[in-house]
Amino acid sequence: TMHKQFGVYPHALRDRSHPLLHGIDGNVGIPVSRHTTWKEEDFVGKDGIEVLLSSKKTGPALVWDPALRHAHMINHFEYDVDTLGGEYWRDVKQGTPTGETISVPFNYFPGDSPQNPPPHSWKAAGQNFYSNWVQTLLRGGDGRQRGR
Repeated sequence: TMHKQFGVYPHALRDRSHPLLHGIDGNVGIPVSRHTTWKEEDFVGKDGIEVLLSSKKTGPALVWDPALRHAHMINHFEYDVDTLGGEYWRDVKQGTPTGETISVPFNYFPGDSPQNPPPHSWKAAGQNFYSNWVQTLLRGGDGRQRGR
């Protein structure tokens, strides 16, 4: 993409029953920081690959490959509360490699004011995702519990 996708973007859950999404509410905000563009059509219908989380503005965020049992988290649930702020202040100070205008991260600082401390709005959802991911690895298969 020409401009950096940068901020906390809302993402819709595509399959609420998937084990990777247990305990995560719909329209969860997830940090995004990248210059690349991902499109759903790059994934959908390819060898059973499923897009589990997606944003209208930034595209797929979580892709599940059932054949390989791989989860691909494209965005950044792992970010600490100050990670996007650190990137923002670094770019303000040093500029960007592309020379583009530095924008305040979308939906990150309250009131779009970098003077306001950001909330860690994605923390609980991120913890749920990583816990679910470990459980999926331990269960094997597609991560769904089955009768014994």
